[in-house]
Amino acid sequence: MRVLGTAFVVYDRGAGTRVVVEKGRVAVLSKALDRSEDYVATVQLDPGNIVLFHRGDKSLHPYSGAINSYISWWKDSFVLNQTSFGEIVQRLEETYGVPIKVRDKRALNRVLSGSIENHDLNIILQTLSEILNLPVSRQDSAIVFGTK
Repeated sequence: MRVLGTAFVVYDRGAGTRVVVEKGRVAVLSKALDRSEDYVATVQLDPGNIVLFHRGDKSLHPYSGAINSYISWWKDSFVLNQTSFGEIVQRLEETYGVPIKVRDKRALNRVLSGSIENHDLNIILQTLSEILNLPVSRQDSAIVFGTK
């Protein structure tokens, strides 16, 4: 990746790499699977562009979308825009380094929009608990949504 602008987010996990551009321009390069220095695909992203890819992808398909939910984790508000609870759980685990269990797996598919103050994990958890009507508790080192 070569930065040509000023504000962007890179999310690199097992599900792939996602790049989201808020301001400026970013060039994204997909490397070959053999980890050589060869690149198999290149794309330039402008503000509002998102691309999700895996190493070795032969083409990159950027799209425009609502980016606030991707870039808000480091801002004052945690912005959700048709974001599944499953994705929210994953982001909270990665951001705060705490495992989260959801007893009713159907809740992971619920979709939320809005914003939550992003200064205190306890406030986020309590807000999600109230919105989803799921009790939240701490058990050992984990956070648990739902009852047994």
